[in-house]
Amino acid sequence: MIVPMKKMSIFMQEMDKTTFLKSLRRLGVMHIQERQVTSERIDQLHEQREDIEKICARIEDSYGESIKNSKHRVEEQIRIEEVLRKRKRVLETIEEERRLHQHIDEVNRELKRAAPWGDFSPQQVYAIRDRGIAIDLYDAKDSYLAEHGDSFTYVVLRKEKKRSAIAIIGTKPAEHPDLIRFSLPEKGISELESSLNLSFKRLDHIAEIFKDEARYLKSYREMLGLIDEELAFEQVHYGMDGNGTIAWITGFIPEDQISAVRTLAKDNAWGLLIDEVNEEDPVPTKLKNNVLVRMIQPIFDILGTVPGYREYDVSMFFLIFFAMFFAMIIGDAGYGLLFLTGAVILHAVGRKLTETVKLLYVLSATTIIWGAATGTWFGSAQLLELFRPLKLLVIPTIASFPELFSDITAKDTQNTVMFICFVLGIVQLSIACIVNFFRSLPQIKAVAQLGWLMLLIGLYFLVLQLVIGMALPQWALYLMAVGFTLFVIFNEQQPGRSFVKGLLYGLGGLFNTFLDAIGGFSNIISYIRLFAVGMASVAIATSFNSMAEPLLSGWTFPAAILILLLGHGLNLVMGLLSVVVHGIRLNMLEFSGQLGMEWTGIKYEPFMEHIDSSLVEDSRLIGKE
Repeated sequence: MIVPMKKMSIFMQEMDKTTFLKSLRRLGVMHIQERQVTSERIDQLHEQREDIEKICARIEDSYGESIKNSKHRVEEQIRIEEVLRKRKRVLETIEEERRLHQHIDEVNRELKRAAPWGDFSPQQVYAIRDRGIAIDLYDAKDSYLAEHGDSFTYVVLRKEKKRSAIAIIGTKPAEHPDLIRFSLPEKGISELESSLNLSFKRLDHIAEIFKDEARYLKSYREMLGLIDEELAFEQVHYGMDGNGTIAWITGFIPEDQISAVRTLAKDNAWGLLIDEVNEEDPVPTKLKNNVLVRMIQPIFDILGTVPGYREYDVSMFFLIFFAMFFAMIIGDAGYGLLFLTGAVILHAVGRKLTETVKLLYVLSATTIIWGAATGTWFGSAQLLELFRPLKLLVIPTIASFPELFSDITAKDTQNTVMFICFVLGIVQLSIACIVNFFRSLPQIKAVAQLGWLMLLIGLYFLVLQLVIGMALPQWALYLMAVGFTLFVIFNEQQPGRSFVKGLLYGLGGLFNTFLDAIGGFSNIISYIRLFAVGMASVAIATSFNSMAEPLLSGWTFPAAILILLLGHGLNLVMGLLSVVVHGIRLNMLEFSGQLGMEWTGIKYEPFMEHIDSSLVEDSRLIGKE
């Protein structure tokens, strides 16, 4: 459910702002709309955060995996002043490392350019020039020298195929595409290689510095948390309103937390103003669900979706239908066992039954149940024959391998599975209509939702006729006509608007209503994707099994195992992608669209302490130099 919220303003003396905010942060119940403010301290905090992030990224680039695997000893927390002192030195080392890599790139380019000329001292050439003798180095084609060589004085330094490296003394010849001037490097090859070796040695030393610095990664990360805490505090502090004497702040608070704020306000002599939220207020959404429904929250977190405060909490329906969609799309009990194994491992390693693990248990169970009912175990019909108890679990009318059962054809099983898909569709969309009906009461407009429900039921039978070939009942046509009419009559009925005027508005939008009816038909037929994707998954698994089967005996056995692993692995990945594309889509678009949800809510994020700042000796040093 979406927790009811109140709008609250708190007043205090200007000089008590800091003490007030610390108390409010400890209470951690008030959602404060963030304002774009700036100050010298906020700028310093941002600068420090960027610096610490840069240091953490550098350490994790080289030692992140070894730290995770406990190959590096991570020391306990160090003091803030030590982190800040080390920060400048480490940043200088990072900058030095960057310059060294840049220098190495430049030296390598020079070495590549100078290599054809051999190892010589450019200083000797410069010394000759200083004596007044003009000398330049060129790369020339032999054909050019044969034609123009008599017009200038030159010495051949090296010959290679049809080109020569030459030194031209005295007058420079005219520019020519077959004569390329060589720009002297500052150093010779020996000096460049020596410089390169020194740079590599220094990089090795810097690597040791960061290897040692990796011990303090925990402290750097905690520093980031402290900086974020201070940033949030300062942004709220500088975003408060005031007139020089009195300061105040406005935010949103759950109704069940008002008494706690009142008690705190009374103890500190603050003023309170509590008001109802209005349509213009950016009210945050706080979801409060029971332990069973709460497990769908990880999906919402991944999607980054939050229902609007005035929308409907679909968590329970989302969980129920998503579990069924997941099972039908993956469609294989063998894969379900793999998911179950993964859930058990996560549970054992984490030693905690998180919402993610709970969800994985549920999805594994529904997948195993559906896969067992259809007789799909790693896409193999042979397994059903080898293990007879598995065959007893199969419901023949939805079997993936109907040839194993008498009097059942592939068309029969396909039609039955498609029928189930459409049943799921009409049930889910009907739930949306019923929810909309009760939310619209006591307005007369609620009748329009009943009309739309009647229209959808009629369209459902039309879909069954067109796709499966089931006979369309005569009454379904009347149901569609009556439902469409009721929707047109009542959908535009609004408080303060006469019945006739609402009817005229409804007739004015008749064409749009007709298009919406077509959309309703499309929404129902869209659920056939569950059948199509599930059947494709079985077909892919069966194909890889067929490829591997002839190789299972003899020296080709390893190749068969590799084909099975790669094939089923690919099928699993494609199945999970299909869950995202199709399973979530049916909930987020078809179902949520029928509910009229836009998922544009603001997540409830109260101003609160996220870390225990008492762990650090002096947090006032943060943001200061």
